[in-house]
Amino acid sequence: MLFPTVLVCGAPSGRTDTLDNGPTVLTMPSLIREAFAAVGEELEQRLTLLPVSPAYRAHYSDGSSLDVRTDTRAMAAEIERACGLPSAFQNVAATTTA
Repeated sequence: MLFPTVLVCGAPSGRTDTLDNGPTVLTMPSLIREAFAAVGEELEQRLTLLPVSPAYRAHYSDGSSLDVRTDTRAMAAEIERACGLPSAFQNVAATTTA
């Protein structure tokens, strides 16, 4: 997650007519790494990325939620918990390394 350092409510551009949704979820650090490399920098020299669990929590209008996990088996179990039935995702989880 990236936590903005802006001290006012609003987008980092200074606009206050929109709300800041909070920290940014970074699910593909390789994209940020590539962007840094394109300008001759290294991600690890500028940012410290820490894993979080769950990666994020999705909330739905019916009051249910889904914790998105980076571990394949844990994600399969979460889908089963949230949906109340065995997940087809388990077939994928069974063939991949956690």
